[in-house]
Amino acid sequence: MSQPNGEFMKGQPLMADRFPFEYQTGASVAAGNTTVLKLTSDESLPAGTTFALRDITEFGEWIATVDKSTGAIRVTAPTSGGGALELPVVAYFPDGSTREFATTVAVKDPQELAVIRPDTKQPQTDEASSRGTWIAVVASALTALAVVGGAAWMNRTEIRHTLAQFGLEF
Repeated sequence: MSQPNGEFMKGQPLMADRFPFEYQTGASVAAGNTTVLKLTSDESLPAGTTFALRDITEFGEWIATVDKSTGAIRVTAPTSGGGALELPVVAYFPDGSTREFATTVAVKDPQELAVIRPDTKQPQTDEASSRGTWIAVVASALTALAVVGGAAWMNRTEIRHTLAQFGLEF
């Protein structure tokens, strides 16, 4: 945290050190297509955190932009395909600290891409088989509910005693 004069107080960890997050890894995109790389973290960012690509203006045939408030990177691969792009991103935290990230996105090998033709028929599902699966799922759920209800009924005295300890009377 900073004091009104802009100096940091001793012993206060910087926001850049307190919020561990990275960009998703292993991203790939088909030539000429666009993907979005997002931050991975269980914590939310401090209000006022902003993001920018670090001092790079040329990406060859790649197009890359970063959302200043969320840090999401929108990347469009070149139509000629091939290669990968490393993107350096800087996060600016409200306390004045910064953190640099690097993430990479690669162009997918065209042989890995599924080919979809308009004349290709989708596999048909057996409606009776699908209905039978749902019946089994519902029957299993009802059985589980009956077992839990029976256990609660058998232990109702203990359950009431425990709830009474928390001020809940039934």
